[in-house]
Amino acid sequence: VNDASMKKASTSVAVGVVNMWCAHTISDRNAMTAVAAALSFHACTTWAATCSVPSLAYPTIQSAVDDPVCTTINVAPGVYAENVTINRSLTLNGAQAGQPVAARISGGPAESTLQGADPTGSVPVILINAPNVTVDGFTIRNSVTANAATGIQIKPISTFTTITNNIADG
Repeated sequence: VNDASMKKASTSVAVGVVNMWCAHTISDRNAMTAVAAALSFHACTTWAATCSVPSLAYPTIQSAVDDPVCTTINVAPGVYAENVTINRSLTLNGAQAGQPVAARISGGPAESTLQGADPTGSVPVILINAPNVTVDGFTIRNSVTANAATGIQIKPISTFTTITNNIADG
């Protein structure tokens, strides 16, 4: 848009791409469509990332879950003592993602074992409070010593959630 076109009556255009909104003012209705198309591919694109846990950037599963750039989170084998709350759409892959449970050993060295870190109360190891979440390929253990132990709690808002290839143990 140049200075001359700014003198004309203008129209606002908002283009949303991957949870990010960009507003631009243009004056030519024909240009509006072209600008909107260009914005959807360039100026406003937020790149989805695959993030790895543990890493320098993401030492815990929750740290990757909290970063909106991480749309897929791959968790290496090991034991992770934490309770994870998922408040947005994402894919959380354990080291055994895509592998059926039948041939696996609960908590074995090839597993990503998520061990609840809160031993009291009814605190789930994983709390899902968003639609379009996938949790695949974990051993999930809750170390609750008082009250009810909960492995994965799925809130009503969590439509189109997939829980697959996970071992619930204890």
